[in-house]
Parts: sequence; C-alpha cells; structure tokens
Amino acid sequence: MTTFLLIIFGFLVNFGESARPTCTPSVSKQETVNVEETEPVTTIVFTYNGYDEYRHAIRFIDTDKTSSFSLPSSGPGKVAVAESLDFEKTTQFILDNVYVVDAGLNPIQFGNKCGTLIVNVLPVNEFTPVFDPPYQNSTLPEGLLQNSLLAKLNCSDEDKEPDESPFGCSSITIQTGDDIIPKFTIVNNAVVTTNNVIDFDTGDVIYTLVIVGVDSSTRDPRKTGTMTIKVNIEPVNEFTPVIHDQPLCTNISNATPLGTEIFPINATDGDAPPHGNLSYMITDGNEKGIFRICEKTGKIHLDRSVASAAGTTFTLTVKVTDGDFCSSAVLKILITSSC
Repeated sequence: MTTFLLIIFGFLVNFGESARPTCTPSVSKQETVNVEETEPVTTIVFTYNGYDEYRHAIRFIDTDKTSSFSLPSSGPGKVAVAESLDFEKTTQFILDNVYVVDAGLNPIQFGNKCGTLIVNVLPVNEFTPVFDPPYQNSTLPEGLLQNSLLAKLNCSDEDKEPDESPFGCSSITIQTGDDIIPKFTIVNNAVVTTNNVIDFDTGDVIYTLVIVGVDSSTRDPRKTGTMTIKVNIEPVNEFTPVIHDQPLCTNISNATPLGTEIFPINATDGDAPPHGNLSYMITDGNEKGIFRICEKTGKIHLDRSVASAAGTTFTLTVKVTDGDFCSSAVLKILITSSC
C-alpha cells in the first residue's frame, strides 16, 4: 500500500495503513478484566500497548468518553478508574472505541482501532443489613397457642448480588432473650411466631428478643444487623378461686373475747396477680354482724358477744372472688358453753 509523506510544522508525518501505529490487543480481539467496586480512582485496570514503526510519539484515545475509565494524554494506554464504581448501579463497562494514533492526529482518520475491553465490576459487601423498624414493643395476651403471630420482619441490604438475587437477609435468628424454654420462633425469615403456649402465671412476663439478620452476600465476610422486640405478656383471668378444706366448720366458746380470730378461709387461684388477688366477704347468715371477715386475708373474727348463744350454730355463706370469677362455701360455727 502506498505511503504518503507530509511535513507538518517541521515534522515528517506518514499517511496510509502501513504508517498507522498498531495496537495490542488488535481490533479483532477482546479482553476481559474484573474490578472490585471499591477500587479507588486512578487504579490501573488494563494497559493497551502500541507500536509505531517510525518511533513517533503515540497516544490512546477513547472516542466515546462516556465510561468511568480514562486514558492518559500520552504514552502507554493505561486504563484507569476515573470515577467511583458502584456495582449496584452498573455491573459492566464496554470500551469498544479505543484508538491508537500518532500524537496530535485525529484518531479515527489516522489511527488504528484497538480490541474491545470488557470491564466487569465485582460486588463488595459494603452494607450492613437493616431491619425496619429496628425496635418493636409488643403486647401479647397469655394463653396464645403455638404459631400465633408476634411480628413481621423486614430485613433489607443495599448490596446487590451477581446473580441478581433479592436484597435482604439470608438467615434471621433469635440471638438472645428466649434462651431457657423457647417460646418464639422465626418462620421463613419473615415472621416471628409463638413456639409454645405462653403462661403469665408461670413467669412469662417480659421477653426482650434480639433478632440477628445475616446478609445474603456470597462474598465474605458477611455482615449482620439486629432488631430488638420487647414482648410484654398480658395476664388473662383464666381460673376460678377454689375454697379448700370443705366442709367448713368450727366451734368457739361463748366466752371468746371480741376480736378473736375464729376461722381462716383457705382459698387459692391458679392465676398470678393481679388476677390471682382474692377478696373475701360474708354474703349470708351474718345479719346481726356477730362475725367480721378480713377482705384481703379471709380470716374471720368475732365482732360481737356470743355469751348468751351457747348451743347455737351460725351458718355463714362465704364468697371469694378474683374480680371476675367467684366461689362460695358454707361455714358452720357452733357456740359452746364455757361452763
């Protein structure tokens, strides 16, 4: 092929295909490089090589000028990171309009096109999983059955995976707060449910659950995020008071001093306080007010003289209530003579 020589500004310039500098890789070849998204600006990711048979100064030019990479104004074709990379926004760059040319000349008219460079941006595990909300205060009534819903979990992660897998946590566990007899469980990384029947009366009062989510990154090290759920167990009045030691009966002397405790009502309730707090009263048989019962303890005292009542049997109806449920029993008190 014919080569033309022209003197421009005192330099001898060659024109024609054979005069153009050559590029490695050539236009018929393709190169691929991988770069992590956190590589700093100015990092060299690839180098184009060129040759000019007349040993003229050459340069490499990317005519697109739209990528996140740059080439120097002269010398070797060192492809450098020009701006911060972000895998979550762009996973690949294609440089297919890079030319090598004698310095000062138009690359398209007087240069040779280089091979295509594909730059794959690799993800880095940058972000910590986040729960929304990070804290939840919940109240549950006791007695809920297994698999009752406590909370819905929303765990997200701003990192994106190479396989386009969804953001979020690959695993979520209860780290602390439910250690002795587990009462809660996590189902499908999505919800927290009850795992056993919750009983306020046996000490299930407050739980503070620390939920830990591990991100779905395939690149170590993985990162974790946490959520706290405070669970307040609300008591439910389940049981009716029970009066023990029936049938109830006692004897007292007609000389018994006023104020003397003559009989204690023994009653219990399967509920813990407050629903297990009991109140006592005499509902029948005490029209003359001879006896008095302590509302809180159930102890019955003599309140009026029974000196003249020897041989008399008083039949009292005693009621015990926890505020919602109640029980009653009959107490018979025989007055005996002191003589």
